[in-house]
Amino acid sequence: MPSNNGKLLNLDIIRAIAAIMIVLVHLELFGWGGHGVELFLLLTGFTAFLSIDRHKDVSPISYYKRRLARILPSYYGVVLIYFFIYLVVLGERYPVKQILVSLLKYFTLTTTFFPRDLLFWFYLGTTGTIVTIMLFYILAPFLYKLVNNFRRAVIALIVAFAVCQVWVKFLEKIYEGTEYAGRHPAYFIYLAFFGVAAYFAVKEKKIFEYILLLMLMGVACLIFDVSNTKLYWIIMFTTILLVTMDIEEKLPDNRLCRGAVSGVRFISKYSYALYLGHPIGILIMKTLIDKETTTMPMPLYWLIELGFFVVMTFIVYQVFEKPFAKLFGGKRVKDAV
Repeated sequence: MPSNNGKLLNLDIIRAIAAIMIVLVHLELFGWGGHGVELFLLLTGFTAFLSIDRHKDVSPISYYKRRLARILPSYYGVVLIYFFIYLVVLGERYPVKQILVSLLKYFTLTTTFFPRDLLFWFYLGTTGTIVTIMLFYILAPFLYKLVNNFRRAVIALIVAFAVCQVWVKFLEKIYEGTEYAGRHPAYFIYLAFFGVAAYFAVKEKKIFEYILLLMLMGVACLIFDVSNTKLYWIIMFTTILLVTMDIEEKLPDNRLCRGAVSGVRFISKYSYALYLGHPIGILIMKTLIDKETTTMPMPLYWLIELGFFVVMTFIVYQVFEKPFAKLFGGKRVKDAV
């Protein structure tokens, strides 16, 4: 399934699109950009099982080592940067106990399991999504023993969706009037199972069957007037993932296409750092310049803000992601988030 260089171009394309969508929504330029999160969860499911299949002779500990080396150093680094900005640069004051409890929740990846109003609780940029992604990666080696073909993957998808919906409804009832249920991992994690089913559809050459199933799911959602927009987006994204699996083989070999591919690969390479780092750039920009009162032309404002995005992406990648991936994971693993 992977191309000669071990990378699937369509995964790089989707990863790049996801990062750009989320940046655009935070720039308030693309209202639907937040659905890039669904793309990242789709990729999480697909690449988790792809990684396990590629390294069948490697122990689960080695699998976790690759995942942790790829994701956690950048995550922890960004959390510490946020705390430094809030507590040192901005001088916000909170009881020491609350700060320590909050740090403990972030470093144990339990942040989004707690409602916002329990003690000191920041929803720091995009870090909440990482909790869901890491939760799926932790479960993946065990899931693979049960979900090892397309039929089982589809059943797992249906079960995960049903369980998550029931649990989220339960949380909404308990914490009525808050946004807690919308931040809990159950609100997102079932989306990764769309990627799992996509992986086995490709592996077993059942792409047509899965696309047909996705179409039926979409029609059923319309008939029953399902208001879960995440479902519509994930159905569309999964279909795109499936139909572009061999896109690299179909591209003409010319300078324009080679340049486009290089650009996509470049964005994909830095997508995780961009995903984590750009909200810090927004925070810095808001701290320096009030968007509502500034007389600065908006194009100039956005240009400066993009500059902060680039700086923070570079810092997260060069200081945290790249060195720790080499230290703990050997060569940089590309089948990650």
